[in-house]
Amino acid sequence: MKLVRDGHTVTVAKHQREAYRLLDQHRFEFVLLDLRLPTHKNDMDPNAEVGFAILDHIRDRFSMDELPVIVMTAYEETSQTAVRALKAFANDYIQKPFADSPVSLDDKLAGIIHHLQQDQSPSSGRGLAPSEKRHMIAFKSGYVEINGIRITCRHYDLLLVLGSKTLMRTPTATDNDGSASAMTGKAIATALKVEEPTVRQYVTRFRKRIADDHRRLKKGPIGAQDIIRNVRDWKGYALNFEKACIILE
Repeated sequence: MKLVRDGHTVTVAKHQREAYRLLDQHRFEFVLLDLRLPTHKNDMDPNAEVGFAILDHIRDRFSMDELPVIVMTAYEETSQTAVRALKAFANDYIQKPFADSPVSLDDKLAGIIHHLQQDQSPSSGRGLAPSEKRHMIAFKSGYVEINGIRITCRHYDLLLVLGSKTLMRTPTATDNDGSASAMTGKAIATALKVEEPTVRQYVTRFRKRIADDHRRLKKGPIGAQDIIRNVRDWKGYALNFEKACIILE
């Protein structure tokens, strides 16, 4: 109601399945996400894991800049829940009831809206040349370096499998959706000799690991799909030509 009064167009998802449908069919500026939600219509036992599942779903598809998320939480262990949400790449959180929050809903929304307006302004940095914004992925003997961060073990194997296809191609205009250089989860699983659901876990953990390393080493923010992107229509995964410069040493 408040958002509508402030002039925003609001779409409400009442359960997890509806949220997924709306996210797949529409483009939103930001998400205000309650954690305790039902999984489907007529579900009488909503739980907090549904909210975290939706957050993971969003971050699999959008970076923190592309789709900001404010998590709402009313749990007794609010601080622990908030930390978990931020580690899962929520942009911010607010305590419920709002009257008990040390920062008002107005302030939280104002911060997100200011962020969106800055991104859309000519001086925001969106006009930088692609080479200035790209991440450097260097394939070396036995490991991969991403912006100087060494990647080994299973994440190295994942990148090597994706790179084996990506590096066989020269990026062209037909690569805009990533499908030309993408690999399905099944193909990656076969190459890595694991089960297909394990591939998604590898990708999710890699994204969190590289974001944590960037934050810890003060190398600047990195989007969820800047290195490994999800290709639309569930065609698989691909190294991101648009955001990364890929070299072989």
